[in-house]
Amino acid sequence: MKYLLFFFFIFLFPKIAISQVVISGFVTDNNTGEPLPGAAVYDKNSALGSVTNIHGFFSLKTKSKEHSLVFSFVGYSPKTVTFKTTEDTSLTIHS
Repeated sequence: MKYLLFFFFIFLFPKIAISQVVISGFVTDNNTGEPLPGAAVYDKNSALGSVTNIHGFFSLKTKSKEHSLVFSFVGYSPKTVTFKTTEDTSLTIHS
């Protein structure tokens, strides 16, 4: 049993941790630049979602390499951004 746990932590755990990417950023109003707190962020490819905080900041941790992020906020038209990445990515979305 000890060897099995040792194998997992030495060989498998780093591969699992490395394969994840973090997509984060801010959602702001296109005209004023003000943050949009409570904006929904949804990745169609990984089926993960998030909501921006009071500063308009969001963060998603995913294993997917292809992303199709949909940004929506009450009173604004939804905006979709599609891209590929294998590393952490930061975005600023102006709605």
